Amino acid sequence: MILLISSVLWKGQRQRPQHLAAGLARKEPVLFIEPMTLGQRPTLSPIQAEHNVFVVSIPVFPHNARKRWIRRASNFLSRAAILRAILCTFQKAIIRKALRQLPGRGTSRVLLHDFLGLPLAESLAPSRIVFDYIDDAFGFTSFPPYARKTWISALRRASAVTATAPRLKQIVDEAAGIESLVVSNGVDFERFASPDAPRPADLPPAGSPLVLYVGSVYPWLDFDLVEATVRACPDLQFVFVGQSHPDVGKNLALLETLGNFTYLGFRPYEALPAYLHSAAATIIPFARTPLTAAVNPVKLYEQSAAGVPTVLTPFSGDLEQFADRLLIARSQAEFSIRLREAIARGADPAFRRTLQAFAREHDWSVKVSAIENLLCGV
Repeated sequence: MILLISSVLWKGQRQRPQHLAAGLARKEPVLFIEPMTLGQRPTLSPIQAEHNVFVVSIPVFPHNARKRWIRRASNFLSRAAILRAILCTFQKAIIRKALRQLPGRGTSRVLLHDFLGLPLAESLAPSRIVFDYIDDAFGFTSFPPYARKTWISALRRASAVTATAPRLKQIVDEAAGIESLVVSNGVDFERFASPDAPRPADLPPAGSPLVLYVGSVYPWLDFDLVEATVRACPDLQFVFVGQSHPDVGKNLALLETLGNFTYLGFRPYEALPAYLHSAAATIIPFARTPLTAAVNPVKLYEQSAAGVPTVLTPFSGDLEQFADRLLIARSQAEFSIRLREAIARGADPAFRRTLQAFAREHDWSVKVSAIENLLCGV
C-alpha cells in the first residue's frame, strides 16, 4: 500500500499528484490523502476514485486558502504546537480507519507532497518516505516560522527527495545539505498527441489563428505583457483556459474588453487536448518570481505532445535546456515577434514531430517508474 499525502484535491485539475497516484496504482493500491477544503464535501471514509486509487480527506491548516483572512487565521492558529499535535491526532485516526477498510494493508510507504504532512507520515511508521518536492512552496504563500523547520526535517528525514526542476533541486540541496534527484513533470502522451474530439464549440470561430493559454490564471502571470501582446496582434484570437484567482479579476475584466481576447474559465482535463489541437500556438506568460524561477510547467509537455509551439517568458534559467524546442521572448516587444514565429513553425510538420518526440520522452510512465524505484529503495 502506498500513501500519497497531497496538498491538492483529487478532483479538479489533473496534476502531478494524480498522475503519479494513477501510475503507481497499476501495481498496488494507493491511498490518496487530500486536504479538507472549504466548499468541498470531505471524504472521511475512503472512496475509489479509479482503478486501485482510493481517496480520503483529512483536516489541515489552510495556509494556501484563496481568501486572505483564512490564510491569516491559519498562520496564527498553527503557531501553537498543541493545536498542531491535536490536528495530527485527528489525521492519524482518519488514516488508520481508512487503512482498515482497504485491500493490500501490508507494509506502507509514503509519497509525500505536502511537507506539513511529515508528522502524520512518520506516525504511520512507513518503511520508506519519498518527499517529492513539486514547487517552491514558500513562493506560494506566507508560512508561520515552524513550517520551514518542518520542511527541512522532511528533506533530511525522507528516504529520498525528488525535485521537479534543476533550480528547485539547488534550493533543496543547499537548504538541507542533501543530494536530491530531479524528476521533472510529464505528459499522458497518447492522450495529448491523438485527440479524438472535434474543435470545442466555445472557441472563437475558426479563421484567425488561435493563441492559447492553458493553466491557472493566477497573479504569477505577467498581465501587462498579455495586454500588450493582445493589443499588438489584433489579427490573432487569444483564449485563456483555466481556473482564476480572485486577485486577478480586474486584470481579466480589462482583457475581456478587447475584441480578440476570450476567457473560458476551467475546463476538464479530458477536454484539454481538443483545445490544444485547435491552437496555432500556445503561451506561458509568467512573471519572474521566486515561485516561477523554480517551476517546471506540466503544460510545457502537454503542449509539445499536441505538436503546438510554445512562446514563453524567461521566467526560469532552467528553460535554456529547452531552447531548441521553445521560443523564449526576452522582452515585451519580442513576445509578439516570437509568437508569429511560433505560428509559422507550427505549420511545419517536421517541427511538430520534434516537439512530439521530446514529449514522448517525458511520458508519465517514465516519471512513475523513477518514483516507484525510490519507494522500493532501488
